[in-house]
Parts: sequence; structure tokens; C-alpha cells
Amino acid sequence: MSINPIFLSDTVVLETMTDKIMYGLQTTLLGMGVVFAVLIILWAVLGVFKLVFFKSDTKGEKASAPAPAPAPAAVSEPELTPIYNEPDDAELVAVITAAIASMMDQPQTSFRVVSFRRTAKK
Repeated sequence: MSINPIFLSDTVVLETMTDKIMYGLQTTLLGMGVVFAVLIILWAVLGVFKLVFFKSDTKGEKASAPAPAPAPAAVSEPELTPIYNEPDDAELVAVITAAIASMMDQPQTSFRVVSFRRTAKK
């Protein structure tokens, strides 16, 4: 196996530690420059997309001055009446625990309901 002398002449030989550090810094700066250049190009492309594809419904409202807010009317303290009585959370946790235990066919002592979140009624 012979080595072609043409390839040997293109090889960079780094002899000192300073040469190695400078070569590393040059490579780092070149890589960071390429990354930031691509990010700037992407930013510009997204800006053009926003101008082309975004349709604003408030084009006419920008020129007109906003109307002043009406003065707030005198508000009296409303009387607070409960709409419904919320069930006891301990009872709800017991029901949830029993339902999970029967679904998983495990005793209720094998797990613990730590928290629950109510969702909106449909």
C-alpha cells in the first residue's frame, strides 16, 4: 500500500499548542457564524410568510382613535347565595378509590388517590 504524496502536501500539521488552539477557535467561530446566518435567514423567511399569509381583521381600526371607556356605574355589593351545595371531598375520594379498585381488581389499600381535578359539566 503506497501513500500518494499529493494528499500529504494538503495535510495541515499543527505543531504547537497555540496552533491547535487557534485552529479550534477558527473552527468554532466558523460554525457559530454559519448557525447564526441560517437563523437570520429563517427569521427573514418567517417575516415574509407573516406578511404574505397573515390576514389582519383590524386594518381599518388602526387609523381611527380608540373610543374612550365609559364611566363605571355604581355597583352595589351583590348578595352571595350558593347555587348548589358541593359534595364532601372525602366522600368523592372514597367513591373514586372504590371505582378504581373495582376496575383494577385490586384491594383499595394497594394504591392511594392523591388528588383529583373537576372538569366542566357537559
